[in-house]
Formats: sequence, structure tokens, C-alpha cells
Amino acid sequence: MMPLFLRTVMCIFLFMSFWFSPVSAGVDREKLLSESGVYGSFAVFALDDQWGKLDSSTRIARLATLKGVVEQHREHVAIDLYLLRGLADHADLLFRIHGMELRDNQAFLLDLKSSQFGRHLKTAGIMHGMTKKPSYVPGFSEQMKADLTSPSEPGQKPYAIVIPVKKSAEWW
Repeated sequence: MMPLFLRTVMCIFLFMSFWFSPVSAGVDREKLLSESGVYGSFAVFALDDQWGKLDSSTRIARLATLKGVVEQHREHVAIDLYLLRGLADHADLLFRIHGMELRDNQAFLLDLKSSQFGRHLKTAGIMHGMTKKPSYVPGFSEQMKADLTSPSEPGQKPYAIVIPVKKSAEWW
């Protein structure tokens, strides 16, 4: 039963990667991912036990509702989906959402959770933040500042690593 479940999840993830192609996004992704003042939400979910008991055709139908939610919101937010199964012991999916307005991120998450697919998601954690212009310590050389603003690896990124850091009032 478990190998069939994993195979189905992997097939679904491959289908989803085509649906969430950055090329088809309606919002200016580059702007949202590079400018300051953009809201970022990282929502981590685990699939419930009922998901594994559904047959493949039902899962695909439920995933079609997810595609509908993404299509509905892609004019306002940039949405990336990452498979966490095997990388995290408490979660299966990570949604990375970027929008100019926090309410747009919130609307996507609410519609996601109320969709037929979203009813199978258990929230493992949600983190919200806002981007700001980089402020470097005075000792950084101009070359180091330039290196930090350029992409380290060109092309699509198959993984997203989020390291939450608590900042003091002095830092801000």
C-alpha cells in the first residue's frame, strides 16, 4: 500500500510541476522575488491519512481543484510548490507564496484549505514575512555586496531552504 501511495504522490508532483510552471504565471515573478516590500508566506502541510486511502482517479480529481485555486490567484501572487516527503518527518508539501499585499496571500491560503484537495491538508506550520532592502554591515566590501545580490546558481531551483531567524529591534 505504501509504495503505491508514494508512486502516486510522485506522479502527482510531476503533474503539478507542469501546472505551476513559472512561464505561465500571470504575476511578474521576477519583481515579486527581487524587490523589497513584498510579502512572503511559507505554508507547510501534511497530507491526512484519508488521502492515502483514496483511489488514484479521486486524487487526480482533487488535485484538479488545487489547479483551479492556483489559476484563480496567479494574477496576484507567485506560487511555488515543493514536495517535502522524505526531507521532513512532519510535512509533505511546502507552498511558497509571494504577493504585494498580504491579503492576497491570505486569500490563496483560505481558498486552498477550503478546496477539495485542501481538506486533506493538515497545517504543520505557516510563516509570514516581508522583504526589505539588504542592509549590510559596514565592513562588507563592494565586491561582497555585489556577490550577495547576484544569483548564486542560474536556472530553476529544485529545493527551497527556509532558515527562520529572529531579529531584534536593533537589527531592524
